[in-house]
Amino acid sequence: MTEEPTDAELLARWRNGDAVAGRTLVERYYPGIYRFFSSKLPGEVGDLVQSTFLACIESRDTYEQRSSFKAWLFGIARNKLYAHFRHKRLRVGRTVLLDPAELSCEDLGGSPSTWLRDKDDDALLRRALPRIPLELQLILELYLCEGLTGAALAEVMDMSENTLRSKFRRAKELLRKQVAELDRSPAADQTLASISTWLDDMQEERDRRYPQLADDDDDD
Repeated sequence: MTEEPTDAELLARWRNGDAVAGRTLVERYYPGIYRFFSSKLPGEVGDLVQSTFLACIESRDTYEQRSSFKAWLFGIARNKLYAHFRHKRLRVGRTVLLDPAELSCEDLGGSPSTWLRDKDDDALLRRALPRIPLELQLILELYLCEGLTGAALAEVMDMSENTLRSKFRRAKELLRKQVAELDRSPAADQTLASISTWLDDMQEERDRRYPQLADDDDDD
């Protein structure tokens, strides 16, 4: 069986004029970039996905490969998302200042999270995720859904690995708090009791999808 070319190999060929290599690289990451935006925004995804890949194309020759291509691309997507929310706040007369460490996706007019697996039909979790600070929501989603961890995830989020670990713990704490505040019913109590199991299940699925990462984040 022929092994698929790595991101670095495809990028090198793309830089040398191989359009097929470039298209292959874009197709490889299109689902993840689309999911990144669609899990937070209602009906505003297409332009942001296109803008992310256009920025990738425009800067492909200056990308220094100090981080993985995947981390670099999701870093572009993160910047596009933040810029989108800044412009949205400006259009409605709000302050241009955006602090993703404080404001949640819900505060910014985003939509309920849609990235959970079909079997994760608990509406409380879907409603709770956008209520934690946007920065923390991104950390959880990129870690659990896209397989980013350690230095790569820290690169995307523009923070140190120590800060990342601290924020990941904070994200789990706030998720539990938001579930508790959303509903005081027995369903909420059951969800609270199962969040740790849910996170463990999501990590197990991530490790199946990205086996090379299974032993890479024992400290997270």
